Amino acid sequence: MKNYFTKTIQWALIFGFCMILIECGASNRLREYEFRDLTAAAVISSPLRPEVFTDPSIYIDKDNPLGSFLRIGSTIAREFQAEKARARLDSAITLVDVPERIRNRTVESSSTYLHYRPIEDYHNSDFLFNIYIQNYGIDAQSWESDVYFQIEVKVHLLDNKTGAEIWKTSVKEREPLSRKIFDSGSYTADNVFTAIALSSLSVEEMSKGFQYLADYTADQITKKLQKDFAKSREIR
Repeated sequence: MKNYFTKTIQWALIFGFCMILIECGASNRLREYEFRDLTAAAVISSPLRPEVFTDPSIYIDKDNPLGSFLRIGSTIAREFQAEKARARLDSAITLVDVPERIRNRTVESSSTYLHYRPIEDYHNSDFLFNIYIQNYGIDAQSWESDVYFQIEVKVHLLDNKTGAEIWKTSVKEREPLSRKIFDSGSYTADNVFTAIALSSLSVEEMSKGFQYLADYTADQITKKLQKDFAKSREIR
């Protein structure tokens, strides 16, 4: 019984020590910093262009070659439409700088909660948001099914004087597209938006979709920061 009690105490101490180590190594160190009236800037890196994620795989059924060839013809036609969509996509992205819009909205919106002063000079700011977009674009893997905007972002908030990491998060979103997002004024049943409908969008309509994607992503980053910042102040 005595040995059992001793081992229990030992495991409790080990567990407590591990928790201290985890706490010390945690990326959420917001409680250690005061942001009010200091400055913050943001830098962002991203792929050179958005992607249109498609699945052009073609399967030939030896028992039904005619059906296979018809299916291949349909696939080629659809890929041709997708290529036209890609061309408009390239044009649309020149109208909306998605990474820059995310960068600017993130640093501006987060100042509401951390009370810092946003500036553009990231070399001399007190704090720095380092934002990395891993990929972003339109998921059109199924021509008839719903189409999605998807994006993956990693964010690190740094002490710009020491380089220490204060906070980090990641955002991985996959949002279904709808006519409401593009505000085109046309109607589709149940507001479902397919790759076929995507291919018919104008450059201007696509650019509205990218604006939505950028703002939504930045808002998700800000919400996570707000939640973690509030938790850090509760600990004190």
